[in-house]
Amino acid sequence: MTSQCHETIHDRFSWRGRQCARPATVERNGRWWCTSHDPEAVATKQQKQREKYDALRQRRDRIVQEAITLCTRLGVQGHVNYDGVIPTETVVIAFEDAERLARELGR
Repeated sequence: MTSQCHETIHDRFSWRGRQCARPATVERNGRWWCTSHDPEAVATKQQKQREKYDALRQRRDRIVQEAITLCTRLGVQGHVNYDGVIPTETVVIAFEDAERLARELGR
C-alpha cells in the first residue's frame, strides 16, 4: 500500500497540480485512494447530485407548466423564461408565486 492517495489536486497554489496528501485507504484498479477520492465514492456522490438536480429540474418544469396554465386561466398570454413565466403584458409570475397560487387554487 502506498502512503498517499493517487488523486491529483488542482488548487490556486499549484498550477500543475499536486498529489493528495490524505492517507490511502482503498485500492481500486491497482491504485490507492483516500475515502474522498475513491472512484466508487465519487461516482456515488455524483449520482446523488445528478438525482437531486433532476428532481429540482422536474419541480421547476412542473411549476412552469402550472404557471402557464394559471396565466391561461387568468387570460394572460405568457412564455417560459429561466427566471419564471413572463407574460407578454406587464405581469410577472415567479416560480414561487405560481406554486403558491396553484396550491391556493387547488391545481
